[in-house]
Amino acid sequence: MMENILTPIERVESIRKTESDDLFLTASSFEMRSRRVPVLVDAPAFENSIIFQYQDTLDTFEGLVNTDFINSRLKKASCKKPSILQCNYKDAYGLLEEFQSWIEEKEFVLNEKCVTIDITCFTKLHLLLLLKYLRERGRNNQIRILYTEPLIYASMMGRNLSHGTLKPFYIPLLSNRNGKDKEALLLFLGHEFLRAYHIWHETEPEEIFLLTGEPGFTSEMAEKSRRVNKELINMVNHDESFSKRECSTTNFVQVKDVLKGIIDELSKKGFGVFYIAPLGTKLQALGIDLLTQELKEGKVIIAYPPPRRYEKSCFSEGAGKTFSALLTPPKSLPIDSVSKTATKAELPSWLLREKEVFLRLQSQGKIETKKKFVVIKDGNVLGYGDEIDEILQRFQGKYPYLLEETEREEDVMLSPFVLGIGVK
Repeated sequence: MMENILTPIERVESIRKTESDDLFLTASSFEMRSRRVPVLVDAPAFENSIIFQYQDTLDTFEGLVNTDFINSRLKKASCKKPSILQCNYKDAYGLLEEFQSWIEEKEFVLNEKCVTIDITCFTKLHLLLLLKYLRERGRNNQIRILYTEPLIYASMMGRNLSHGTLKPFYIPLLSNRNGKDKEALLLFLGHEFLRAYHIWHETEPEEIFLLTGEPGFTSEMAEKSRRVNKELINMVNHDESFSKRECSTTNFVQVKDVLKGIIDELSKKGFGVFYIAPLGTKLQALGIDLLTQELKEGKVIIAYPPPRRYEKSCFSEGAGKTFSALLTPPKSLPIDSVSKTATKAELPSWLLREKEVFLRLQSQGKIETKKKFVVIKDGNVLGYGDEIDEILQRFQGKYPYLLEETEREEDVMLSPFVLGIGVK
């Protein structure tokens, strides 16, 4: 299996062929294509399996039936009984919280595991956070993605993919500080103009790059995207802060290269904060994931406006081809045990820098060393305590690990990945 190369498949085997994968993750949906991968699985392919059930699937007959079907298939394909975890597309971190609870309950050690993810029906935000979590909470995990195309989308039948938009999430994925604070927006355009317009209007970036999918899923869908988003695309002709780039809708390595080229170009002009709005395809979101692994400097923030509701009756029809790709394992740095979130693991470079900050502040007598957990942000101590819960209560958050300041919310918001660690 080639790394980072999509390959069409007709059956799903375990990654190692001779042994079951340690973990399989999928999301049930009211879309028929959510059934496709479970049908293709050779049993027993997985040791453990989890079905994430989005709350809006409970509102439809199709969603309930699809969940039951997936569960019945995975009972045959998994060595252990599948787990069904609840999640909500309007909750940015809820899916990770459920996953973390499962890991603790099963005492599942997330190191050197083979993990297969059917990404077909996860939201793009949850997919990006899940991939980040798998890499930074464990080490040397081998991750394979599976993806099934539909036969046709609702937007090609004169219907909307979603209705309305809610307040956007701003989720930091990467924070390699470079001293530059000019902000840019990289906006993937799909068939949901309202969500795209909302995120542009709210972020008010100094520069905006519109990313159009070429070639599209079909030529008709590419033309539909241009037509739906013409108000934004026309801005390129009379507003110098607007630019446009084309990128593949399926080749996520090429998507990563396009994003990297744009960020390199902007960095030379003093930009250091990059909002990326993944409103294109699921496979384009994988390009964002690759980008955050390679980028050496700059802050990447996912700007994601959830819809008020998705088109449930006819979001897509049928199931087309299924593809597989083995994601390149990330390069990481060995480090001593420094946090509750990883013990004697290979941790990312930002965590190494934060440990150095901690040791320096400790030597200067600026940290109460009798406290077990210390929260650090950009070299400043935000808080400390004997228990994570003590820190959470102080910052009025709900996610039990790391803290991240944001200019767009009052006080402090919680993020499981960026700058701020509990140090023993």
